[in-house]
Amino acid sequence: MAWPRLLHEDENGRALMRIEVEGADIFATRSGRPDLPVLLLCNGARCTTGMWDPLMPQLEQRFLVVAHDE
Repeated sequence: MAWPRLLHEDENGRALMRIEVEGADIFATRSGRPDLPVLLLCNGARCTTGMWDPLMPQLEQRFLVVAHDE
């Protein structure tokens, strides 16, 4: 497994990352302060990290939020 590679970070600190695991790419978003506890959001089949967008502003006040795409 390789360290996450930062693909993009917006003005609000939300980052898009790519992680390669055994030849497969996993994409994830990260937002919130790194000194907060980590909260990993897992979505179901045929969903994207975009489903968490309405909750992100509230969650990132208390957590470093990581959401991965399937």
